[in-house]
Amino acid sequence: LHSFPTRRSSDLRFRIYDQDERNKLKKILNKIIGGEFTWYPNFLSKYIINEIELEPGIAKNRALVENIFAIFVCINNLIPIFICGKPGCSKSLSVQLVFKSMKGEDSNKKIFKNCPKIYQNAYQGSLNSTSKGVKSIFDKARKMIKDNDTSKVISLVYFDEMGLAEMSKNNPLKVIHSELEYDDNENKVAFIGISNFVMDASKMNRGIQLSIPEPTQDDLKETAKSIVQSFNENYSDFFGKLAISYYKYKELLKNNYPEYSDFHGNRDFYHLIKTACKKIASYKNTSDYINNERIALESIERNFGGLDFSISDFKKIFLDKDEVSDRYDIKRN
Repeated sequence: LHSFPTRRSSDLRFRIYDQDERNKLKKILNKIIGGEFTWYPNFLSKYIINEIELEPGIAKNRALVENIFAIFVCINNLIPIFICGKPGCSKSLSVQLVFKSMKGEDSNKKIFKNCPKIYQNAYQGSLNSTSKGVKSIFDKARKMIKDNDTSKVISLVYFDEMGLAEMSKNNPLKVIHSELEYDDNENKVAFIGISNFVMDASKMNRGIQLSIPEPTQDDLKETAKSIVQSFNENYSDFFGKLAISYYKYKELLKNNYPEYSDFHGNRDFYHLIKTACKKIASYKNTSDYINNERIALESIERNFGGLDFSISDFKKIFLDKDEVSDRYDIKRN
C-alpha cells in the first residue's frame, strides 16, 4: 500500500477524464513496462471492495471500485485526494463506505482491523463558505491528532461540494494551499475533497486527482448486472437492453438537447434497474403475468420524467422504434 511500483503512473491515469484517452495511456505504459502496469492496483482494488459490506442495490462498478481503492490508499498514507465527477458517480457513497468500514479494532474485516480508525471532520462547501470556516475544520482535525495515538487514529478532513466553495466570492480555498503543504506540516491529517467538476490546478496538484469518466455501454451493462445480482435476481439480456437504451438516450440529450445533457444522470439509471428488479420480484409469487416489456416501460415512466419528450423518447429507444431513431439518427447495435 505504501509504495506500489505503479503509483505515479496510476495517478496520471486517474487524472484523465476521458475513458478512451485512459486506454491509450494504458497501452503506451504497458509497452514501456513490458507488461500489464495496472495488474497490481486492480488486484488490490478488487480485494478491498470485496471486503466492504454493500447493501442490496449498490453496484461494484468501475467508478465505485476505483474511488474506494484511491480513497483507502490515500487515507492510510495521509495523501490528499480530490475526487471530481458528475453527480451519481459514487463520490460521496465511496467515502461513506470507507468511513463505515475503517473502525480500527472494531471493524468487521481483518484488513480494516489492521488499519487505524477514522475520525471524520466534515465541512460542507457552499457559495457562502469562508476561509475562516475552512481553516477551523483543519485546526479541529489537527487537535484530534494531539489528543489521540496516531498509530490507531487517522484524523480526516472531508470537504464536500468543494467546487461550490471555489466559486464563493469569499475565496475560502486560499487557505487550502498552506494546509496541504505537507512537507512543512508536522501534524499531517488525511484529506478528501469532492467536486462535480475539476478545480484550479494550484489546489489539486497538492494531492492525487481522481477524475471519474462518463460510463461506457459496457460500464452500464456491468453496473446493471451488479445491481441485479445484489438483489439475488438473474441477469438477462433484458437488463442489458435497458443499459444500452439509457446510453443511447444520454447520447440523444448530448447531441440534440445539450442544455439538458445532464438533466438525467447515473442515479436515474441505477433506480431504473432497481425499479425493474423490484417489479420482477413482486410478480414472482403472484398468479398475475407481466412481461418484461411492460416492466421496462413502467420503470422508465417512474424514473425518467421531467422533460416533455424524455419518457416518450426513452420508450421509443428501448422499443427500437423507427420514429425516434430516424429523427435523431440514433445508431443501432
